[in-house]
Amino acid sequence: EQQQRSLFFTAAVGLIILAIIVGSVYYLVKFIQSRVASSRQAPQASVETVAQTSGSPEGGSVQGQAISSPAITIPQTGNQAIQPRPIPEKKLYNSGTFQVSYPNTWGILNCTNSLHFELDPNSGVDSKSECSIAQKPVTILVDNIDGCGGENVKVGNTEVIKSKKVDGGYTAYRWCTKTDPVLNITHRVSKAGERAVSPIDYANQIEEIISKLTFSRGS
Repeated sequence: EQQQRSLFFTAAVGLIILAIIVGSVYYLVKFIQSRVASSRQAPQASVETVAQTSGSPEGGSVQGQAISSPAITIPQTGNQAIQPRPIPEKKLYNSGTFQVSYPNTWGILNCTNSLHFELDPNSGVDSKSECSIAQKPVTILVDNIDGCGGENVKVGNTEVIKSKKVDGGYTAYRWCTKTDPVLNITHRVSKAGERAVSPIDYANQIEEIISKLTFSRGS
């Protein structure tokens, strides 16, 4: 009986030691696995940050995160939308039978009592009024041949009768187009500040306008 107790006691001690060994091994394995998992997760976080940074136009990780966020990509689209649009170099006057292309910095005065109109190189303001006398430095009379006389020349593809009169510091140009309808174009230049006169000579610009005239019938 004493021997049996001794064997039982030895077996119990052995089981306790075995349990301690198994428990130690179990916790050691868990500890190693947790360290391995931690070491694997750290590089993933670093790679994500690098990817965000490389995708950012500013090179920052916060901007990088915004790339995949629709809520933050909207301002990027908005920035594109508010880019200044190119300003057209020309304005276009369309009478129905002919078209006149002129600088966008010039204004136009449409006569309410006729087909005539005037161009204003001194101001870009457009206006309308009754026309009885010239009000702007460039006058275009439609189907009017009053005063047409001078030299027959070709301006671009447009044949015109051109004249130039100089009186002291006052210069008057006239171009009468050989088109249908006839356009009687006059330009007055003087530094004295008279009505419907420009202090700057725009004859070259007007001839460029004449060279680009287009007509829907005849020419």
